[in-house]
Amino acid sequence: ISLVCEIMLRARQRETDRWQQLLAAQESLQESEARYRSLFEAANVGKVIILPSGEICANRAFCELLGYSREELHNKTWQELTAPQDIGPNNQLMAQLLRGEQDTARFEKRYLRKNGSQVWADVSVAILRDTDGKPLYLITTVVDITEHKRAVEELRRSEARYRELFESNPHPMWIYDNETLAFLAVNNAAVAHYGYSREQFLAMTIKDIRPPEDVPRLMENVAGIRG
Repeated sequence: ISLVCEIMLRARQRETDRWQQLLAAQESLQESEARYRSLFEAANVGKVIILPSGEICANRAFCELLGYSREELHNKTWQELTAPQDIGPNNQLMAQLLRGEQDTARFEKRYLRKNGSQVWADVSVAILRDTDGKPLYLITTVVDITEHKRAVEELRRSEARYRELFESNPHPMWIYDNETLAFLAVNNAAVAHYGYSREQFLAMTIKDIRPPEDVPRLMENVAGIRG
């Protein structure tokens, strides 16, 4: 009888140990999920979970970026928040991720804010799958790069204005390398004034268009600029 009791006690202890392990694992999972939710919400950049159907769950930073409340975003899909010209390329990329052709992606896109304006974003996407490889959802990080895009566009416009002024200036103008003195660019007035083609200019240095007696003074001036 004592042997039977001992076996029963051991079996009961094993059952108790298994339940404790299950409870510990459940608590650990709950703690992990709580930490993830905390990090998801506290992030100072947009975080979005996208279901294969297109529905989204967004954090506070993403809501503020687009000017929506969490409730307003609840039933929206990512397509509804995307500028029309970017939906096609984004759909292709999403299809590649869902088919398993790639697991991560990074790209730039335009989102539509609630007030109708657009915001440029640097977007990083990673797909999470179950043990069978079936897509569960995509985790997306969204960084606002609107000001950067504006600065780049302004620089492009500034360079375009400079090129226009450079080319249309009635006086000969050129750009040369400070070390080799080779021509890098010349305007139309320089081509007309000196009689060289643009290609010929680019094979010459600024010394080649000066009389030999002027070259020493030219080199002194260049040395002064370099110094």
